[in-house]
Amino acid sequence: MAKKAVSATAPSTVLDSNVMPLDTVLRESVGLIKEDDWIGWSGELVQGAAVARHLEAAAVLLERDGWVRLHIENGPSPVPADEESMSVKEMVRQLLRMVREAMGAEKQRSLSEALADVKYSAVSDDDTWTVTMRVLDAVVRARTGSRSARHDSWAGKLGRTYAEVAELLAVGAEFARGHGPR
Repeated sequence: MAKKAVSATAPSTVLDSNVMPLDTVLRESVGLIKEDDWIGWSGELVQGAAVARHLEAAAVLLERDGWVRLHIENGPSPVPADEESMSVKEMVRQLLRMVREAMGAEKQRSLSEALADVKYSAVSDDDTWTVTMRVLDAVVRARTGSRSARHDSWAGKLGRTYAEVAELLAVGAEFARGHGPR
């Protein structure tokens, strides 16, 4: 099947400075986020700098642990079945083997997982996480030209790269610092 040609006027779904200049993205994003979007679920205002710190902390997690587009569960469960014929010693051995394997494996995170993990850290909270989601959605909507685009779906799109996700976090942080409440 032949690939469909993409017109030059179609909105970009890639954060690429050659497609849309950063200042254009920032300007477009301002029009997509309202004043009350900076208010968290507690009813309190979240500062732009706090959102930027949340995004930067998520970027650090992804850089350190690795990014994965999404987690796909395939294959049998890593937890063995509890067979009545197993001795306590066999069960303990299997559990210890599973723990060792889990500790040795790198924990790659999706964008959503990294953002959620930061929510439970010393640099952020639930309100900041909530506003961070809104900011990222506004940036993705500005870049794609779609009023319904969401950052998590955008990051999970087949073919998405780590560089694109890292750039989204950087642009979101810059937007929050420059246009968020002080």
